[in-house]
Amino acid sequence: MSGEQTKDLNDEEEIRIGVIVCHWGINIAGILDIPRIVGEINKLDNVYAYSYLSACTTGGSEYIKEQIIDKKLNRILIAACSPKTHTPVFHAILKEAGLPPRYLEFVNIREHCSFVHQAPEVRGKATDKAIELIKAGLARAKLLEDVPTKTVPVKAAALVIGAGIAGLSTAVDLGNAGYKVYLVEKNTTIGGRMSQLDRTFPTDDCSIWILGPKMLETNRHPNIEIMSYSEPIEIDGYIGNFTAKIKRKSRFIIEDNCTGCGSCAEVCPIYVPNYFDENLSARKVTDIAFAQAVPLISNIERESCVECFACVDACENDAIDFSLQDKIVDLEIGTIIVATGWDLYKGDDYGYGVYDNVINQIELERILAPNGPTLGHLVRPSDNKRPSKVLFINCVGSRDIKKNPHCSVVCCNLSLKNSKLIKSEYPDSEIVCSYIDMRCAGKDYEEYYRRSREKGVIFIKGLIGDIKEDPLTKNLIVQYEPVGADTVITQEFHMVVTSPASLPSVGTNEIAKVLNMEKSPDGFLKEYHARLDPISTKVPGIYICGSAQGQKTIEAAVSQAKGAASSAGIPMGAGEYTIELIRATPYDNRCAKCYKCIETCPYKAISVNETETLVVDLILCRGCGACAAVCPSKAIDLTYYRDSQYMALLDALLPIEE
Repeated sequence: MSGEQTKDLNDEEEIRIGVIVCHWGINIAGILDIPRIVGEINKLDNVYAYSYLSACTTGGSEYIKEQIIDKKLNRILIAACSPKTHTPVFHAILKEAGLPPRYLEFVNIREHCSFVHQAPEVRGKATDKAIELIKAGLARAKLLEDVPTKTVPVKAAALVIGAGIAGLSTAVDLGNAGYKVYLVEKNTTIGGRMSQLDRTFPTDDCSIWILGPKMLETNRHPNIEIMSYSEPIEIDGYIGNFTAKIKRKSRFIIEDNCTGCGSCAEVCPIYVPNYFDENLSARKVTDIAFAQAVPLISNIERESCVECFACVDACENDAIDFSLQDKIVDLEIGTIIVATGWDLYKGDDYGYGVYDNVINQIELERILAPNGPTLGHLVRPSDNKRPSKVLFINCVGSRDIKKNPHCSVVCCNLSLKNSKLIKSEYPDSEIVCSYIDMRCAGKDYEEYYRRSREKGVIFIKGLIGDIKEDPLTKNLIVQYEPVGADTVITQEFHMVVTSPASLPSVGTNEIAKVLNMEKSPDGFLKEYHARLDPISTKVPGIYICGSAQGQKTIEAAVSQAKGAASSAGIPMGAGEYTIELIRATPYDNRCAKCYKCIETCPYKAISVNETETLVVDLILCRGCGACAAVCPSKAIDLTYYRDSQYMALLDALLPIEE
């Protein structure tokens, strides 16, 4: 591990601050009086203010470097837009000019001033506010410090958590790039949700037909180790040097001996609900998830097993061993990619879970699938008869501020696909699809919508009001009021299919706890930046892709997965990563030994040495500042975000009048 420290100028010369006020087209200059801002700031001692049309451009970069040289500037304040997106640009400019990158203060006068104060009568006050914010930023700029860095080695191995289509795509790309990949999947087979689908929109390709080759490619790849029926229970470390404990649950099968012949399932006398078919069928206690499962290895549901040992007698390869136990495998990896997928909302809306013939889209997928419980024949659960009148209800539990306010992205197209498939197979069917808005954006999706209409699917705009079950026929009596009809319609259907909200999977919630990952308001994992970096997280070396980040279509999940593989490959390819040490700094002379900081630290970075002095591990510490926030003695501080810097900023912003 090597360290790097750029020259600290704090004690060498007087501070001379350059202020660049960005016009950013009319976004800022159209509201704020830029010449007045520059004039007011130039009245301050040792401050040199300038304006520029677009400071983040090549021309702006050269202009800033020229001013640094010409005026011998040793601090820079940028008054512009969002620091989250543009700070790295100006850090690079300062470094090219020979200044420490962190000798930069950023004042957001776009979101904080011009965007929120656009009314003509308040624009003068908005300009006053911008001047005050810049003066406060200057007070902090005088106390800025250089931030040291450490360069750490990066192991050329990746952990991919989740083996749906996103996880598989990431794993294969990383494996093809020459990196070792550990692919962890909680189920007994890889494939994820896509393996449950009948067809895929908008081409109507058989799902397993296009997914199967990817599963097989993953299984035979020399650089990929599949760890199915496993889950990470503990992950520590930092980019380049993560350690993971993987719990490998016992199948009670000696995996190297099992050939997947199925002889154990043939003799097993006990049936249990089949999770792969959404419990619409039964499977043996000893069985394989589905015919195309990878790896093709049996699994024993031990909690339901009566231990008759018929399977042991039937297995010619002596592959069954009831004494096998779960085991913990320790891994060392350089990067982590989370691809833990999605689950469905399963509220009792519209009688789901109450009425036999109200099912959801995934259950319908299994019914329509050739490898499903009915071998692809459309039948309803109550009596196994074909329903000729089917109602699809979109946005169930989603776009609802009382339940899930987000749009689930794929529901409209799922309804299009399955309604069209039913009409193609059974032209005499009466199919009605109710919707709030049909959101069919994407390549070939509008054409797909048109083909569904041409097949005779009836689309009605409006929410379903009420559904009751006829206790004799098990048909559903539905009331709804189509937009524009100005009347309530009562109609009888043989089956109702809901398109429920997509939610973060159980695995997503579990890994968020293990990795202490941030979530967005909808519960999915939060990306570093929604537009510019939807793959990285706030923790370097940990990336997200697929529906773990938010529900998306298959092609979008694959695209993001390939992006995650590329992003993870950058530090592994370089072999090292430079960490900026914005870290906690304890002061023992102030410490009251309450150790609240140790209890609070989510990264276990703070400890006590043999002399009872606080010690911060500079690598484990992530610079979150939680310790500084809880310390009652102000005995711990955060580099670059010190209390003294922000007290100076607040004093300038809110001066005490005498």
